[in-house]
Amino acid sequence: MADVNFARAAKVFQDPAFVAIGFGVLGFQRAQVCRHAVKRRMEGLADDLAPWRQMAGDAAGGIAAMLPPEAAELAKATGSLIATLPDEARELAREAVAMGRFAYQMVWAPVAKRAAYP
Repeated sequence: MADVNFARAAKVFQDPAFVAIGFGVLGFQRAQVCRHAVKRRMEGLADDLAPWRQMAGDAAGGIAAMLPPEAAELAKATGSLIATLPDEARELAREAVAMGRFAYQMVWAPVAKRAAYP
């Protein structure tokens, strides 16, 4: 079996290893720069959407004020229950709420609109 000079082999692989590690560090730094840029952009979007969020909250508050007390209590209880569910169950609950809204529209929609539903 041939004698292997490990010192020479280590020296041969040392420079490519340093280059690979350098590229890895540069890639990581580039990812951090991109992450910070996206974070700044998202914060800017959140600031731009703040007035819209306030208007939506005011509208929801106005609608909730028109509900009967029993319906308001039921909505609060349902919201707090859904918030405590695991992710999968929370998604199923959202789908059930969407189906309930659709059923409500089917029942209470005007006759002209009801003809559009299957």
